[in-house]
Amino acid sequence: MSKEECKYDVCWHGQCKKTTINDSDFCEEHLNKTCKCGNQANGDCHKHAGSFICGAPLCDKCRLKHYH
Repeated sequence: MSKEECKYDVCWHGQCKKTTINDSDFCEEHLNKTCKCGNQANGDCHKHAGSFICGAPLCDKCRLKHYH
């Protein structure tokens, strides 16, 4: 039985790929990392502002709103 890789999308690095825990899609660091709406975040915001990035943890639903 192989271990799954964390699916959290980390700014500047891509998919986390650490071992998931508790039959989830996320590692210990990213499990229960919440979006501003309270849902499980699945990645950092990659929106650029000059040479900086937002970096806020977002779920898919909020990511669509955040980028527009």
